[in-house]
Amino acid sequence: MTIAYTDASRADTRDQPLTGRVLEGRYAVGLALGRGGMSTVYAGKQLRLDRDVAIKVLDPALHLNAEVSARFLLEAKLLSRIRHPNVIGVLDYGQTEEGLMYCVMELLVGSDLDQLLQRMPHGRMPWPGACDLLAQIADGLGAAHARGIVHRDVKPPNCFVSFEEGRSGVVKLLDFGVARAIHQDTVPKLTQAGLLLGTPSHIAPELLQTKGEATPASDLYALGVTAYRMLSGDIPFVGDTAFAQMTAACTEEPASLDDPDLDIPVELQHLVMSLLEKDPAKRPDDARRAAARFRVVAGDRPKTPLPVDWRDSGVGSPERLDVAPRTASPSELDRTAPVTLTAFTGTETLEEQAPELELIEPARPAWAPAAWVPAALLVAALVLVIVLVV
Repeated sequence: MTIAYTDASRADTRDQPLTGRVLEGRYAVGLALGRGGMSTVYAGKQLRLDRDVAIKVLDPALHLNAEVSARFLLEAKLLSRIRHPNVIGVLDYGQTEEGLMYCVMELLVGSDLDQLLQRMPHGRMPWPGACDLLAQIADGLGAAHARGIVHRDVKPPNCFVSFEEGRSGVVKLLDFGVARAIHQDTVPKLTQAGLLLGTPSHIAPELLQTKGEATPASDLYALGVTAYRMLSGDIPFVGDTAFAQMTAACTEEPASLDDPDLDIPVELQHLVMSLLEKDPAKRPDDARRAAARFRVVAGDRPKTPLPVDWRDSGVGSPERLDVAPRTASPSELDRTAPVTLTAFTGTETLEEQAPELELIEPARPAWAPAAWVPAALLVAALVLVIVLVV
């Protein structure tokens, strides 16, 4: 969920159901900045401190759902454990008298990594700048892992690049909504057996093969997928469906990054491929060590400036909280979704093992008729026959 805004146009207040409200006498709600499947993030103001904040509000229709409410609360609790420059900070949590659940976070101004890559030539980033951002993402993961938290959904849309510290960008890990605590004795276990949560293109092979619990190593695999995309413009494993994509992740090797057009140093290629190892024991054994390796590769080379100018990027300034959000359209394969499947054996395809998972609906060609057209033609033909007979 993006916590950013532009000054291009004003939002329609009819689509801002909480705008203008004050929650529990403490937080004034501004315009919506981004919407997800279960919650909406608003710009806001902490009244007593006169501080700009972001307010994440659970969909009112879902607050009676015990599991959804528990996961919303769990995200706030897990994030409150982490204090790190590369993880979004949680400031408060509350619930109004009518049951509205909300989480107050620091307000970020910038763009998520997915949106940045979409604005890059060929959808990829020069490797010195990529190393800088990847090291920061790894640092944020290291801080989470040190607190016993696995993110489970590391991907470009969940890595926010804030421009407040300059054009080089400061990365903040977002959206711990499907995170889990490594030591489940301290928090409720919400994920059912055999149910994986995450984005299919970023789920580690061992989770698909064994239905095991997510671990720091599986976060590092997702970091490797993110690195591969940043450097090449593509994800390492593709397929027409989520099934085909996950099957490829379990059975195939990613294409090499040694393309001369990419101009990626050999040591960086090796690091990315080590993160994508199918055996988690062969990946770097710690996110902070991975961060250090990214920095060693970059050396003292100047960071490549991001192709974003504060004045014309469409990113608003912190003083403009009454403006409309800029949104992106992630691909279907980048959606976070529960994935139910049995263990992948290596001989059966995921389609055979989990036919109930269908994340992709193929787009209908532009010339294809809508579903009702053939029926309408048939009815018209019958009417014509009846008229002729009569």
